[in-house]
Amino acid sequence: MADMNKKFNAMDEAQEPFVSFVRDDATAAIIVPIAEDYGWQKKRVQKGTLENAIRALGIMEPPKLLVVDLEKSKDPPGEIEALMDACGGKTYVIALGETNDVQLYRELVDLGIRDYILKPVTHDIMSAAISKGFLSVNATEDSSGPKVPNSMCTVIGVRGGVGASLLATTVAWILANEYRRKTALLDLDIHFGTSALSFDIEPGRGLADSLEDPTRVDELFIERAMVKVDDQLTILGSEMPFEEPFEPDPHALNHLVTTLRKKVGYLMVDLPRGMVGVHSHLLEESNDILLVTELALAATRDTIRFLGFIKNVAPKAHVHVVVNAGHGAGIAEVSMKDFETSIEAKVNWILPSDPKVVLNSVKKGKVLPEISKDSKLVRTMRQIAQDLSGLKKRPKQKSKWSFKK
Repeated sequence: MADMNKKFNAMDEAQEPFVSFVRDDATAAIIVPIAEDYGWQKKRVQKGTLENAIRALGIMEPPKLLVVDLEKSKDPPGEIEALMDACGGKTYVIALGETNDVQLYRELVDLGIRDYILKPVTHDIMSAAISKGFLSVNATEDSSGPKVPNSMCTVIGVRGGVGASLLATTVAWILANEYRRKTALLDLDIHFGTSALSFDIEPGRGLADSLEDPTRVDELFIERAMVKVDDQLTILGSEMPFEEPFEPDPHALNHLVTTLRKKVGYLMVDLPRGMVGVHSHLLEESNDILLVTELALAATRDTIRFLGFIKNVAPKAHVHVVVNAGHGAGIAEVSMKDFETSIEAKVNWILPSDPKVVLNSVKKGKVLPEISKDSKLVRTMRQIAQDLSGLKKRPKQKSKWSFKK
């Protein structure tokens, strides 16, 4: 008990965001990297039983989100009841167990737990459960911490050719390969999308099929329709023939996006500016919106129009203005000061000009970080990825952390 007091003497002053008590190293090894994605310290994943959790809650403020392990519990309902009493109704509880019993599940839910997961757990199932809990406990809070997984970012070029697709593709790749997040890139330019071209792969017909018959869209369909770039990144796009006019049904597209968000940790949507008005629901669903523009008179006007429109249809979304300094002839029609004054907002990021890296990327069919990972342009896009996700960069290899014996 003295050791337990020592571990939690720093926790009793304020409500912790997350604590976990699990019995085995395998489960902990799955939970630790998920917790780290949120910025939670590794020590919050403790080795312990349900009884240990109840004792700990006697000397600490109940956390917002708690994972407990029912393995080998002789009286799960009884111990859960004691746990919920100790939590005082302040905690979202996820229970892990080995018993696949509907009656037990109902008893536990009646006692107040919010989710019950069968062991052995998987990364995807555990990540989804923690994500759901995080959303629930932070629904009314303005958190300045890491963004919740299953986030969605929509990228819009306010003018044609300002580099919106290049930005969407690169940030998606960085999130997937450098931050190790399950990421999907949805390219909604049905006829002229370039996402597949950027990775030198064929786009397939998954996007068109999903929008023609939304009743077919489920997680299995998504699994087959998405084109795999690597273990962490998939894309969904199309190169439909010009003679086949196609306008996505808003309900079908909304269903597709909802299904995609359940499947991945981060959804990047490349939305053509001409579709914004009809599909404003995508803006409402977005956590973040990137408006890519240039320092030109027409682009200034269109940025103002987009900002006003987004404020009306998606007031809760975080809107970011990105100026592509490498677009055009290199001569700014509008100064940065006048641009910011006109749009009544600050520019969040400026993409530096680096035509050599961009040209090599196109020629070799590789994304920018694979061509020059330390160029100023790539560093800026990497910063955008980090700022959007709120994640700290993690090594590519899997976590080798385990409990100290």
